[in-house]
Amino acid sequence: MIRVLALVLAGMVGTAVPAGSAQAADRATHYVTHDLTPQPWEEYPGICVPAKEISLAKNRYDWGVWFAGSQWGAKEIDLDADTYYWGLCIEPRDGDYLILTSLDPKRPGAPTAHFKAPAGMADGPIRPVTWGSFLDPR
Repeated sequence: MIRVLALVLAGMVGTAVPAGSAQAADRATHYVTHDLTPQPWEEYPGICVPAKEISLAKNRYDWGVWFAGSQWGAKEIDLDADTYYWGLCIEPRDGDYLILTSLDPKRPGAPTAHFKAPAGMADGPIRPVTWGSFLDPR
């Protein structure tokens, strides 16, 4: 599994949140900011950012997607205590975006979890948009 994904796009600047750990009631986030167009065409290149390393406690989490100030989908997931590589990509889909996120445990042989959700933004000019994924312990 690719542990670090990166695609550099001309004119796009992103910022990543540093590695960390999620404790009992803390929301863990992997958010970045990029200049995005409101209606990307299908040939618009996707963006993948470097995976974030995060240590998680054994718990049930709400795992969701954040885009332009709103939550765009979530699911429950049971995770074992481990250090994970948290992947994050965005790609154009039907005039909007699809956010893809993954949790790849360091433990050999453990399966990688995947989640994706569509997201969109109001018409207007190209502008900075914060997007990414979050984990809320239950």
